[in-house]
Amino acid sequence: MTKVLNHDAGPGAKLVRRAKRPRIHRNRSALAISLVMAINLASMPMKAYLSESFPWNVDPQISAVPSNFTEFNVTALATLQEKYTASSLPAGSAFYLDTRHNVQVLRQVLRPHPPTPPQECLHEFLRGMPGTIYYGSAMRSLLCAFAAANRSIVDVDWAGRGTCTHTQMLGIKLGRQCIWLSVGDGLKRVNASGTYTLTYVLHIYSYPMWLWLKLGLRGALTTYVVHLMWRDYYRHYADLEHVLLVHGHRRDILRQNSWAYEVVMGDPTAIVLADKYVSTIFLLDIWISADTLGVAIVRSSQNEDIPLLLLSFLYLSRVVWIAYAAICFTAAVLKRRHKEHVFAQVDPTVLALVVALYGPLLTWLGSNVAFNLAVYQYLLECIVSNRDEAIEVFIVAVFYMLLMGSMPLMYGFGITYYRPIKVVPKRPTAYASFRYNNLKNRALFAVLRTGKYDHDGDLVALGGTLRAADCFLLCFYNDKLHEKIRLSPLQSLDCNCSNDALAIRDAPEPSRYVVNQIVRPLSQSFASPQLAKLRKPSQVNPGPAGLLVRQSFDVHWNKVSVVVSFIMYFNIIAMPMKAYLSEQLPWQGDATSDPVYANYSDYVATYMPEMQRRFNRSTLPRGTSYYVDSKYRTDVVRVALDMRYTTPTTNCIRFLLGLPGLIFYGGNMQQVVCEFAAANHRANNSQWASVGTCQYGKFLGTRVGQQCLWFSMGNDLLGTNDAGVYTLTFTFELPRYYTWLWIKFGYRCVVSFYVAWQMWASYYHHCAQLHATVASLGHSFPRPDSSWSYDIVIGDPTAIILLNPIVSVALTFDVWMSMEYTGIAMVRATQIVDWPTLFIAFLYFSRTVWFAYLALALTSRVLKLLHKEHLFTEVDATVVAISVAVYVIPVDYLQANSIIVEAYYWLFRIPSSRMHQDEQVDVLFGPANVYSAQTFNSFKARVVLHFVRCFIPIRPDTQAHGGTIYAAFETNAQYRKFPTISLRSTDCFVLCRRFGVAKHVVRLSLMSSLDPNYRTLKLEDRSKSMTHIFYRIELSADGILIVQQGISNTNWCN
Repeated sequence: MTKVLNHDAGPGAKLVRRAKRPRIHRNRSALAISLVMAINLASMPMKAYLSESFPWNVDPQISAVPSNFTEFNVTALATLQEKYTASSLPAGSAFYLDTRHNVQVLRQVLRPHPPTPPQECLHEFLRGMPGTIYYGSAMRSLLCAFAAANRSIVDVDWAGRGTCTHTQMLGIKLGRQCIWLSVGDGLKRVNASGTYTLTYVLHIYSYPMWLWLKLGLRGALTTYVVHLMWRDYYRHYADLEHVLLVHGHRRDILRQNSWAYEVVMGDPTAIVLADKYVSTIFLLDIWISADTLGVAIVRSSQNEDIPLLLLSFLYLSRVVWIAYAAICFTAAVLKRRHKEHVFAQVDPTVLALVVALYGPLLTWLGSNVAFNLAVYQYLLECIVSNRDEAIEVFIVAVFYMLLMGSMPLMYGFGITYYRPIKVVPKRPTAYASFRYNNLKNRALFAVLRTGKYDHDGDLVALGGTLRAADCFLLCFYNDKLHEKIRLSPLQSLDCNCSNDALAIRDAPEPSRYVVNQIVRPLSQSFASPQLAKLRKPSQVNPGPAGLLVRQSFDVHWNKVSVVVSFIMYFNIIAMPMKAYLSEQLPWQGDATSDPVYANYSDYVATYMPEMQRRFNRSTLPRGTSYYVDSKYRTDVVRVALDMRYTTPTTNCIRFLLGLPGLIFYGGNMQQVVCEFAAANHRANNSQWASVGTCQYGKFLGTRVGQQCLWFSMGNDLLGTNDAGVYTLTFTFELPRYYTWLWIKFGYRCVVSFYVAWQMWASYYHHCAQLHATVASLGHSFPRPDSSWSYDIVIGDPTAIILLNPIVSVALTFDVWMSMEYTGIAMVRATQIVDWPTLFIAFLYFSRTVWFAYLALALTSRVLKLLHKEHLFTEVDATVVAISVAVYVIPVDYLQANSIIVEAYYWLFRIPSSRMHQDEQVDVLFGPANVYSAQTFNSFKARVVLHFVRCFIPIRPDTQAHGGTIYAAFETNAQYRKFPTISLRSTDCFVLCRRFGVAKHVVRLSLMSSLDPNYRTLKLEDRSKSMTHIFYRIELSADGILIVQQGISNTNWCN
């Protein structure tokens, strides 16, 4: 038999024998339904765009709102009446949607009827009017006066009469709404005496920045939901199938090859709904989309456009997250107060169905029942100072959310009040049945006809809330169904470690199954249950029974290391946003398009005079050689050329060196400057006044800027007009790609969110586990006495992120997407007058360090693939960053001030066609170590730990432990999972004190830096390695490295 390493279980895997394994397959119907549910959950944030507009589909122009309400009312009413008339709207249509301008138009024909007294206006006239739920005081007054008038006599008095109001939330203008009356039947376009058409228009303002931010938030939420489903649900199926393949479903089975298994997957919905972060962000999403929620309410009040009506109801169903958030927050309070028994579990499917019906019903009642309408109107105006000018929707939104959130709470608390509490639990088979499930899952299982599962579902018997997430395992022996097992997520179980009476302890005997099992002692039918844990290589042994309820040790985070680590954390998260030290923020951009020219000659003849009028001696500050115009996105560089004592030269390159913007000179610019250098300027030669040219800067055919160069007579910097003295002016203007700025901003937000999540999942999560392990187990086995206390010095997660190829590719791609700013940074870096601008330019150039990090990440993969790790020495990431920051300064200077510029001229001409090589430039090509010591670290970590040691005095006799993983690396470089960048800075140090005196310092390294695939690596059986808390690596007598597993469920090695 050949021994193979179980890679899937991680570094803690066991050597197993290769044998014929049992067959496993997934129930296809259950898998399809589970994936449908997963896709539904992942797309939940984006379902908002069934009713909302994407950021790129709205008009980016925001009309200025007059500060004077009278002016606003007259202007808005006239504008909308002119735009939405009976002739411009579709005939016979009572509802019209202007998607481009985000405008809803509703019309209703008012037939002749007797005058309505003002006191009856609300009950008799306003109910059911289009948009009536949002009518302000001025609108109601106008319509009530109309209802009380004799319209058969005074038709002309009401023609065109109307009014408008602001719609706002916490003082922020969300939009405007107007109503007006027109004579006749506007739907049929018939002028009938005594008949009027009421037109209601709701215009929601589109703030492009806000729309892009919402898109970024929803993209991040979608990513988190997918990660959550994988981390907390689907990856456990992979673990389950692996265990079944290796061990079968029980420890006592024989002839594993006679067994076959079918896995019936569950639904991850409940796990996502129970996550407080998902509920909170969805609740925030509803709040920041209050404007669209109001639009959906208006759309749901019409019944002409049925597809739009259904989409409105679907959008309103998003308010179910208000109910889900209320349940999540209530659950946290109940757990804290130990009052779980006063609340009955709520079926999320039933709740969603109820909200889907309750939401539209509540909307209809608000518009068609007089009492509800009066309540809404009062709430819209109760905090508004001038009720004739605006309505405030904040109080209404709060009221609406309270109605939605209180519904499941009333059910949960009310049902336990009227339903007697059962003391005797149900039969185990009742809990194991597929019928003990949520409504949706019961229906799906009934359709699938999977049968009744009659094995005990233990966790659910204790009141688990994730029944829908359960999976069912069908065990076949010789192709005959032998057992049916219900498996529940362990995360739904609260072990009550702080309560001795309720604490779930470890059972004295392991589970007979390969999964955990809850059992009750036979002699105590109603005693606290015990958790019989599986005994398999990937399962952690938490120690003796009852260990979870022991008194914990005193563990502190070292404050200096925490501060430094979080500074590095936020530094990496903010890395994509550092580009805005030089770049323009999207809301500062110009939404107008660039002018279009007929040809290159027309472009130069039009654009260069414009630049000369904008930037000259009278408009620029005197004595300033470098000027940045933020309004026009233009950098201006000037240099005085004293040609009185120079002779004409044909060595143009020597004359060009040192001129502003030299590196970007195209063919025409070089020609103009070379002709100027070859001319005789000793006489008063005015022929060079205003002579110059312009060109485009392109990247892969896309314009990334435009430059101009011209000469002017005299020294513009000093304001003198000496003969033979000229001023050369060079301008670099960035393009106006307004939408592109928002796309880059959204992209960078997503990258920042991904980096933050990666650092938590790959590092800080393990640090939290380390804190919990040390608090419960101490630093050694057997467990030390209570005289010990601990300080944890955490490391820097930067190296982990640098090795992530997705991050490196994303940030390298970001540099490529910003070539226009890279170009202008090169111009800024060639001047030494404006020092702040020069410093920011060098800081912007430091972003190119990601090219080096990407090269290291890719090289690491290639070296691992070719097994050539020994050819490369690990690089300190901090030294790389410093080297790039320093290296870029002389390189950039030499590029623009030495003969190297000729190479750039040649490269710039390659991508351009021969016809346009002079009109544009294309920038496409351009001793023995003490491994446990704190000094065995990266440069940055050594500096940090130096300050840490200043605050934590360590005695000379303090013993250092750990670092065994680095001894393995020195033995053979192939043990390094990442051979190019050192991960030493990520290590944590645990300072162990006894009676307040430092006795030990333990160095802990992440096991994720070890490559478990190498053939000479042996993982020792857990039963032989119960003498360590963490993983430990030792060299055996035969030269084989042995990984000794610890008793803690952490990813640390000492």
